[in-house]
Amino acid sequence: MTARIVICNHLRVTVPTELGGCKVLGTARVGPDSARSWSAQRVVGESADGPIRYLAIAQADNHGQSSCLFWCDQHWNVIWDDLHTSIQEAVAQARCEFDDVRFADLDELS
Repeated sequence: MTARIVICNHLRVTVPTELGGCKVLGTARVGPDSARSWSAQRVVGESADGPIRYLAIAQADNHGQSSCLFWCDQHWNVIWDDLHTSIQEAVAQARCEFDDVRFADLDELS
């Protein structure tokens, strides 16, 4: 995995430059206390689908201007992903799922 270092919620984090064949544009750290929706609560806690520790927004090159919202565990393994029509839509979805989401490298959108 090719990776880079970013500051994510005041922590220095190594993040992938690509997930699922898509270029990562921004990342956010999330935890159990930030889960807002039922689906977020289900995958953030200790469950078969989680725990989710990071969100990533990536450009879905094979889908025009679409973006992917990736839900990842602490090792950046993708647990869940959503396809959105734009980066703004992906950020909006993340905000519906989690409180106070701030994406490193996407400050202008988050």
